[in-house]
Amino acid sequence: MLKRFVLILLISCSPAFGAYSYSKAVTIDHTKVGSVSSTNFPMLFTGTYSYLATVANGGQVQSSSGYDIVFTSDSACSSLLNWEQESWNGTTGAVIYWVQIPTLSVASDTVIYLCYGNSAITSFQGGATGSAWDSNYKVVYHLPNGTTLTANDSTANGNNGQLPGPYPSGATAPAAAAGYIDGGASFNGSSSSVYTADWKMSYLTVSAWINTTQSGSSNPQIICRDSGQCTASGGRLWQFRMSTGNKLQFIPFNSSGNGVTLTGSTTINDGNWHYVVGTWDGTYVNIYVDGSSDAAQGSLSGSLNQTATFMLLGTGNYYSGLMDEVRVSGIARSADWIKAEYNNQSSPSTFYYVATPPPAVNKSGHSAIM
Repeated sequence: MLKRFVLILLISCSPAFGAYSYSKAVTIDHTKVGSVSSTNFPMLFTGTYSYLATVANGGQVQSSSGYDIVFTSDSACSSLLNWEQESWNGTTGAVIYWVQIPTLSVASDTVIYLCYGNSAITSFQGGATGSAWDSNYKVVYHLPNGTTLTANDSTANGNNGQLPGPYPSGATAPAAAAGYIDGGASFNGSSSSVYTADWKMSYLTVSAWINTTQSGSSNPQIICRDSGQCTASGGRLWQFRMSTGNKLQFIPFNSSGNGVTLTGSTTINDGNWHYVVGTWDGTYVNIYVDGSSDAAQGSLSGSLNQTATFMLLGTGNYYSGLMDEVRVSGIARSADWIKAEYNNQSSPSTFYYVATPPPAVNKSGHSAIM
């Protein structure tokens, strides 16, 4: 009797990745984000990942510009998020991205997906210029890259800083230096300044990473907004500076010219990097150092003056030291937002973790038969 044998091939299907060959889950630790969820939060994703180098350099990225590295909300790699590519090194896989997280949950870990390896991608997929930053941001200065200093604005507003600008007279450009995240600006304490022309807002969050050993005896300005030169005779809107006691000091002024001075408790001229933040919501004034409240809440009613002004970094009484990641928002960011920013930027590797990827898929969408 002729016996027939039927060979049955079992083909295991992997999750659908569209045209992307690789995908990894990026899980954000919900215990690091404060006590209230944040919306449209710009998360720093950074590190050196060998698989994010190009294929020619032993990695798995196809595009010579890194364009086939994408972030999505789904494991199928189809629902793109918004992000900014601050830097990508195709030789090593070293990256700095700012990924907008739609909801940063406090109830459970937030999961997004890193997808890569798609030869069909020839253009940036992370959205329009500035889309990583919500509309409340007025300026975001990364001050990269440690070799050639620029003060280009990463938001859609295009409020690029000038190095130096027309004010104050005799100002010079800060030097490029190593920053806290990639590059930064080094201010000399006598002439260094960055200038940004007019833009308006009613309320305020101002933040930066700073590193200084300068005495605060002359109240050196970290950042200020003014129609003069951030002096008592100018049309001050706010000053963000060091106090004579070497603490953080934030002084917003309302449209009537009334102001309140809030002084922190942490010594910030110790030669270490500190994340410093000031907020005013039209009622309450707060300052934060390294993610925590640093002074009793102050009170000031009203809103900022809307007359033509400009912003200066490192000028008024000149600041000496390093500065990085300067941001200004037209709202008062919450304490939870600020805590999440500090946790994310000070320790990215504990803010999120990247899962081991599933097996590569072939062009048919099926796993290779083992």
